[in-house]
Amino acid sequence: MVIIGGGEPTLYVDKKRRFEAMIVEIKKHMPHISLALVTNGTFLPPGNWPNYFSWIRVSLDAATSSTYTDFRGKDMFDNVIKNYLKYLEFNVPYVGISFLFAKSNVHEYAQVAEFIYSLVKKERPKHLHKVNIQYRPLRRDLMNMISHSLKQLLSSRLILRYKKLLL
Repeated sequence: MVIIGGGEPTLYVDKKRRFEAMIVEIKKHMPHISLALVTNGTFLPPGNWPNYFSWIRVSLDAATSSTYTDFRGKDMFDNVIKNYLKYLEFNVPYVGISFLFAKSNVHEYAQVAEFIYSLVKKERPKHLHKVNIQYRPLRRDLMNMISHSLKQLLSSRLILRYKKLLL
């Protein structure tokens, strides 16, 4: 089960229950389920709940604070890096980075790998084997390209259609 959301999943609150309680409840009812988490890494709730996960992926999308801020709209880069290093300390087999590439950050696609490798090698060397990076295109960029092409196609079809009507 991958826990991901249209917001930060670790901020989950239902009545008075928080994220950790939800994870404990899931494992209570489904003890053999494999859990995974995709997080933006800006918030790390207290507790040992990460130990229930098979993998955690932190959305970083940049190798520098300035690109992160441009891409995400808030300067949380240092906080995300701090939390990423904390996740590595838990008993989670894989703690990766997600890099959604777009026009605004694609120039850092190789740099992020170098940055994370160097950071973990220096700060958490015994956890280097847990690190992985997932690269994916930002769908919004893809949708803009498709949308633009579709508009062109529709415009040319409409023009042809109107020409036929006028003739």
